[in-house]
Amino acid sequence: ANRIIADNPMQFPKVLRADRPGRLLPAWVPAKDTAEEARFVAQRSLELVAEGLPLSGQAVLFRAHSHAVELELE
Repeated sequence: ANRIIADNPMQFPKVLRADRPGRLLPAWVPAKDTAEEARFVAQRSLELVAEGLPLSGQAVLFRAHSHAVELELE
């Protein structure tokens, strides 16, 4: 993120950093379509709940809100 914002000439100078250590790293998972992607995310989220990580401790990142529709339906 720091590298990306550094290329913006209109940016307010800052350095982003994590405030607390995380347990899991983000994952990149190839999917054949948005439905498969949504099924994977929902299933993985349920697995994490079963492993003791509550929903309130999980996040799904999207580039745009419109990308969340399939997951919301799932």
